[in-house]
Amino acid sequence: MRREVVLDRSTDRILEGLAANYPGGRDSVVKDAIRAYAATEECLEEIVTTPEFRRMMRRSAKDIREGRVLPHNEAMAWLRSRKKTS
Repeated sequence: MRREVVLDRSTDRILEGLAANYPGGRDSVVKDAIRAYAATEECLEEIVTTPEFRRMMRRSAKDIREGRVLPHNEAMAWLRSRKKTS
């Protein structure tokens, strides 16, 4: 089945770069990318609907509300300081 897709320049460059060494060229890159995206979405949907994931998200939200989290920049600083001492 033929489809027409309009790409911006950046995406077109990515497609051309991938297709240059891809068996089947551009068509195969696009087909495989769509299949991979669909498989990823299906997997994520399975994960986010599990009771364990929902419990974890509720627990995380509560920790954030109650101030039991460390901001990213502070966590990174802590990690860097640990790296220097080891």
